[in-house]
Amino acid sequence: MNTARDRLGVVLPIVLTVLLILGVMAAAIHLLSRQSYRNLGRIDGFLRATAVGEACFTRILERLQAQPWENRWFATAPDLSTGTWEEGRYTYLLCDVSATRRLEADLLVRADVQESRVVMFWRLKADPYTLSPYRRVRTSFFTYQDPMTPMNTSAVGPLSTQVDAAITERNSNLPWEQTVEQQIQNNPQPDKIPTALNVPSPPPPLAVILPPVPTARADPIGPRVTNPEPTPPTLPNFPLPTTGPTPPPGYTQTLVTLADVRANLTVGRGKASKVGAYLSQAFGGQHGGTGGTAIEWESERNKLVRFTDSCCPSGIPTDTCSSSDQDVACKCYRPVRAMEVMKPRVDAVMYDGVRDCIAEIDRVAEEIDRACQPPGPTRGQAEALIQRGRESVGCADDLCGQARSLVSEMNGYLSQGNCPRSVTPANGMSCN
Repeated sequence: MNTARDRLGVVLPIVLTVLLILGVMAAAIHLLSRQSYRNLGRIDGFLRATAVGEACFTRILERLQAQPWENRWFATAPDLSTGTWEEGRYTYLLCDVSATRRLEADLLVRADVQESRVVMFWRLKADPYTLSPYRRVRTSFFTYQDPMTPMNTSAVGPLSTQVDAAITERNSNLPWEQTVEQQIQNNPQPDKIPTALNVPSPPPPLAVILPPVPTARADPIGPRVTNPEPTPPTLPNFPLPTTGPTPPPGYTQTLVTLADVRANLTVGRGKASKVGAYLSQAFGGQHGGTGGTAIEWESERNKLVRFTDSCCPSGIPTDTCSSSDQDVACKCYRPVRAMEVMKPRVDAVMYDGVRDCIAEIDRVAEEIDRACQPPGPTRGQAEALIQRGRESVGCADDLCGQARSLVSEMNGYLSQGNCPRSVTPANGMSCN
């Protein structure tokens, strides 16, 4: 009987533990499933709202091409209207771009489906090269906008200006695009496409960043192309050739700046090491690889402590020394002991500060070196590394200022009591 009870006492906790584990697993699966369904719901809502907005666009386009463009209903004032399609609802604002551009119109559409909202913008342009009053209307630009964009003319105005700038930029890039397209058509093999694009070889690992060298031939465009000097694109991270299609403005300067920052890291590391050697010489002790203890401040201070203790212990002169030594020792007694408070601050700068500064500089330098391995850093990566490098180099200058302050304070203590010493650390220190 006792055996059965013992077995029941063992089995029951096991069963309860298994049930608890299964319950936790079921709850976790339920939460994960709910999150997945929510994400799918957001995607489905976005696609449905996009479909409603495109339905609005199609209706407006059909209406525009069903009548002469000169008879458009929004010629005198912007048209702000609403409508429905399937389970969604849309609101649109349609107006001329400007009084002098009567063949162009801006269309801003906001589509709502349940809790999802999409705002889209079209730049419409009527065909100017036709004798028929029923002009063909085409889209010259399209973009999504912030779902909170207001549906009024004050919102369309700045947006229309941005679209004008984007279209101008796109048109200015067209000659370059046509030139590169012609080169790729002449060399359609995959291994020839980088040469046709005039992609530069990646820079070597950095000591100093070298300008990228193009891998294309000296005359990459060839005799068939009629435009040997195409307008450069303004795409970020475009490779940096020195011949052929020109890279975007600013990319070359970014690499040059990154090279300067990398060189400054080497200089900054030298500054930090110099600070360590300077403090090590002034205050004693060793700093890994930064130099010895030429002045040995600790030994100098200890000699002063022994001198004051023998001739003026606790600030009271004794008969063991001459009167002149007693006078000097008593004047020097308090300044020497006041220097005790400097030891933790010196150690914090000489050991922790210098060590952390050099470690951070080395870390950033290694990241730059890795980023410049093939295929090289993108413009965004280069700018981020430039910012980090500038921040890390500043620690060396901070340490230099702290070292100057500490040495000046130590000399002040020694001078306050006119303490005898064989060597005085120099206050001045160059951080260059």
